[in-house]
Amino acid sequence: MVNDIMDGIKNTLYGIFGDSCEIMFDELKQDFEPPAIWILELKTTQEHVIRNRYNRRYNFDVQYFPKNENGITQEINEVTDALLLGLEYITAGGNLIRGSDISYEVQDKILHFFITYEVFVLKIQDKEPLMEELVQTQHTKGD
Repeated sequence: MVNDIMDGIKNTLYGIFGDSCEIMFDELKQDFEPPAIWILELKTTQEHVIRNRYNRRYNFDVQYFPKNENGITQEINEVTDALLLGLEYITAGGNLIRGSDISYEVQDKILHFFITYEVFVLKIQDKEPLMEELVQTQHTKGD
């Protein structure tokens, strides 16, 4: 499921930025050219709800590395507005999911955009037959 969410974030970011911004998952390449985005999964929690139903919360940090050395405040503000509107809803695994707990901050001239996606998952269990065999014997009076 987490790969579906990461793909949903990536596809949404491509819709926002097109090919003008490199999008990375696994590691931050040393030779990347800004502007660039690094999608980092921070933390995932799972809570048992009932029977085979679980609630999972996936927390992400979408880091944006601005292109310009001068005037990065304006560039970061524009990107933040685009992310606030664009990443609220994404399509993951064919389902539309909504982001929550959205916040951002700028550290060392890098935008850190935090968002959480919450989904319910069902644990697949092997179905056993309710009854394998029933033998019924019946007698009547007078026999």
